Amino acid sequence: MKAFPIALFACALAASPVVAGPGSLQQLTLAQDLFAYGLEAQDPLLVLGAAKIAGAVHVKDVARPVDTRPGATPGTDAGEDDTPAMVSAAEMFAVARDLASGDEAMTMMIEDAEAEGARGQVGGATRTLNRLQSGYVDMVRVEYEGGTLAELAILGANGANLDLKVTDDKGNTICAEQGASDKLYCAWTPAQNGTFFAEIENVSPKRNSYYVLTN
Repeated sequence: MKAFPIALFACALAASPVVAGPGSLQQLTLAQDLFAYGLEAQDPLLVLGAAKIAGAVHVKDVARPVDTRPGATPGTDAGEDDTPAMVSAAEMFAVARDLASGDEAMTMMIEDAEAEGARGQVGGATRTLNRLQSGYVDMVRVEYEGGTLAELAILGANGANLDLKVTDDKGNTICAEQGASDKLYCAWTPAQNGTFFAEIENVSPKRNSYYVLTN
């Protein structure tokens, strides 16, 4: 799991509401890290911060075209895999309330933030759940508008080792991210409306599941 920047704490705990705008998909994925950290620390304030970030973005499940092919070292493991843990804002708020049990002031703060989040939700993101055998590559087709920030993130099951490369319709590489990680992120501004392709390679020794997230 990648470390998240310290600046995220200030963003999460600020009095002003978090809104979905440029970079909101990155905030959404980082909220998962902040939640995990707050849960491990048993800190309701950190979990509340994660809930406020996640609650600003409505997430919709969609189907996307995907082609699968063998990678450099295709595996044979086709067994069961874990579904990536993408905790919703509602679940985060519930955990924050449990951690704040007995602290009336903190509980009121959590309830106020939850009500504000429900009223102030702006924008959204889409996600698609895919399953990928060890050593194989998925090519996912996505569309973006020109002149606006395009974001794409991969959220794998805990412990997954996934690589990401994003290309345009001419095969030019937009970005590439490798390394032992279950979270990957890419952002760019297309010059014009167009089709792009996200190549996700499972370099883990076992079958894995992952979410493709776009803004």
